[in-house]
Amino acid sequence: MTLHSLRRTVYSLFVLTTCMCLTTGCWDMVEPNQRALWVGSAVDAAPKGRVRLSGQILVPSAMAEGKQLGARTDIVKSATGANISDAMARLQQQVSRKTYLSHRLAWFVGEPMAKRGFKTLLDEFGRNPDSNLRTYILVVKGADGAEFLKGTTFLDGTATLSAVRTIRFGDFKEKAANLRFFAAESLKDGQRPLALAIEPRSASSSARSSSTGEPSPTEAPFYIRDIALFDKHGRLAGFLTDQQADTAAWVAGQLARESLTVYMPEGQGTVTLHLQHVHRHIDSLLQHGTILVRVSLSGTGLVIENNSSLDLSQPQNLHYVQRRFEESIAGQTRRVIAEVQQNYGTDIFGFGEDIHRRYPYPWRGLRGQWDEQFRQLKTDVKVKLSIRHQGQRGPGYVGNDENA
Repeated sequence: MTLHSLRRTVYSLFVLTTCMCLTTGCWDMVEPNQRALWVGSAVDAAPKGRVRLSGQILVPSAMAEGKQLGARTDIVKSATGANISDAMARLQQQVSRKTYLSHRLAWFVGEPMAKRGFKTLLDEFGRNPDSNLRTYILVVKGADGAEFLKGTTFLDGTATLSAVRTIRFGDFKEKAANLRFFAAESLKDGQRPLALAIEPRSASSSARSSSTGEPSPTEAPFYIRDIALFDKHGRLAGFLTDQQADTAAWVAGQLARESLTVYMPEGQGTVTLHLQHVHRHIDSLLQHGTILVRVSLSGTGLVIENNSSLDLSQPQNLHYVQRRFEESIAGQTRRVIAEVQQNYGTDIFGFGEDIHRRYPYPWRGLRGQWDEQFRQLKTDVKVKLSIRHQGQRGPGYVGNDENA
């Protein structure tokens, strides 16, 4: 080895040793087995304006051992504080592991807390770096959120995971239950937020196994078909249920799909249409202090069941069915809009935001009193559907029976 090669080797070793000495490890790292996996949170009203925070934490040992069907694989811890952060600090004292919020899937707000108003709680949701704005937020109808977390389901184990999967495969767009969407809607002057509502079903009202007394595997622990309406202060104004909720979500642009059943007088039976690619368009008109909002709903559907005597392979019958669905949806939409205007006075549809975009200068005089203006505006509803597939060719089985 030459002198030059030796010097280069010594120099390389010196640089490598220096880098190793200066490189530090992750001294504050928390190992996975020292973390508490937090999958769901609930916030409920407590006395004297305080809040009660609950967390649903997975128990890895219970999950690894493969517990029997319906057995708990989680624990629920609760603590009360002046706000969410204060309650979180108190709750951490009850858990031997560091809480890990990155796996949190959903927030559940009890109905009493929603009526009090939790707009001020949104600050923690967006400011705390451990919080995830992509989590879902649901209002627990008729109960506290902590009570819902204590429930179990047979397919998914935890109530939180089951609720999240129900939302993903439901009729509403996922962003309708998104925390970021709710926070953004709360900041608008011309639109009020809405959220999905989840209604727990008590075990006493469900079927039970005669041998063990445990809930049967067919038991549905909750029901997600309603939406919660909020006013400009972030307080719960009321609920819309079932078909009303679907219609309101459609007008608000938050419906992904829907199945409708309408009676056909000419066929003396019902036809069920599964709608996909549903859309809405709002066109507002402001003239001489009068507000008219034109609502256009559209969708593409396929007939999935025909219990009438109509032969849907005949164009005139298919047009008749399409027209009946359009008339039924238009009438239902008018009734839902009128109910929201008269009973709640909260613009969950975004009519005000459309006026804001089209008439920015007149909007300055409307924004401060939009709730009153929303009650008085007039609407015009039009529905246009397109049935792309009618399933089985020819008449349905009812029609075949009558022709036999």
